[in-house]
Amino acid sequence: MSKEAAKVPSYKKQPTFGVIGWVIEWIGMAALYFILRFLVGWNWFQVTAVVLFACFASFWIGSMGNWPFHKLKQPIQGILACAVSFVIGVVQWYYMVWANYPPSTYAFPVILNTFFLFLVTNFLFENMHMKNLKNPLAGFLNAGLWYFGAYIMVSLPTFLNVTSLAPFSVPAWWFPVAGWYFLCMGVFWTRNMTQPAKGVYGMLVLVVGVFIMSAILMAIGVPYGSLPYLAWVALWSEIAPGMFVFLENYPWRKLKQPAMGLAGLLIFAVIGAIEMLAFYFAGWAWTEVIAFGFSGVCWGYMMAFQFGYGFPSTFNYLGGGSKE
Repeated sequence: MSKEAAKVPSYKKQPTFGVIGWVIEWIGMAALYFILRFLVGWNWFQVTAVVLFACFASFWIGSMGNWPFHKLKQPIQGILACAVSFVIGVVQWYYMVWANYPPSTYAFPVILNTFFLFLVTNFLFENMHMKNLKNPLAGFLNAGLWYFGAYIMVSLPTFLNVTSLAPFSVPAWWFPVAGWYFLCMGVFWTRNMTQPAKGVYGMLVLVVGVFIMSAILMAIGVPYGSLPYLAWVALWSEIAPGMFVFLENYPWRKLKQPAMGLAGLLIFAVIGAIEMLAFYFAGWAWTEVIAFGFSGVCWGYMMAFQFGYGFPSTFNYLGGGSKE
């Protein structure tokens, strides 16, 4: 054992560190769900929409290094960043009501498109369009691109006289598949490429992953876009920060790629199936599983990006081309 490893407290070593993080995630997930669902009195759909709006706001604030709270110490920095994220989430819900974008119709498409645009610009193409800009300017310009782009996408059916939003809303499976690809697979298939080919090829890999996961669910009798389908997406999305961030891919991280990524995917799928069966036999309605699961997505990623749990304080997921 090296001197550096000997100095690390036992609670910061794996798997203890990951288990603690996962327990905190589940406690926070349950608290967030029950507070919004029963104390505040929102229905399952509003809970789901607001926590996902807040989750994306936390991604955005995190992409700026928790600006303007970046000079404060933890946990004050994380608490304030989370509070602002939730305020943005609530404001976005009521903005949709005010702007005549009924949340029942537009909330999910806007959420999915916003996360998709973030994924494309910051992860797949490594923020190359902002490579000469610093935060917070880069972060605010990106926010305009993500938010306005998402609303433009869902507004196109009106201008094109099309009745269905489906062609203008990306599949929900982008989120868990992307979580596995970036946090576990380590973009293995594109590691030796340069932009923009790296981004294009990465998108193709994710498209294939989305189709495969959707096909598997439909093969076992889960229709695309149904409530059980969304419940699977919610739970697998909730598992991602616990497995890939808090546990840091322990114990399969010692394997070489692509074995590490494929082992993680198998364990990922098994844990998701176990959670799904547990909620099913416990008699939970699919709507409540969706709200509960996405509450975990929100809190789990806030732990990582706002409080730095599982990520070093210098972690920058704006992309390789960004400047701090």
